[in-house]
Amino acid sequence: GYISRIRMIESISRYFLSWLNTWQEEGFKPIHERWVQKLEKKVKFNYLNDRSEFIGLDENGLGLFKKNGKHFGVSLNEIDITK
Repeated sequence: GYISRIRMIESISRYFLSWLNTWQEEGFKPIHERWVQKLEKKVKFNYLNDRSEFIGLDENGLGLFKKNGKHFGVSLNEIDITK
């Protein structure tokens, strides 16, 4: 059915504020656990022109990757997911 723009923005705002409240009250851990469940496993990404396997997120929100048996963390805004 039809949803007005105002109702859509209200809904998105409530959803965002509930997650923000969770983060402020309980820290990043519950958000991490919830979002990691939704991640697709065995995804390949380019980082510094290298293919790396995405493992998950650490407790601070950094992306955890594996390349040639070595694990490393990278800020997700540094990852190129277009290739």
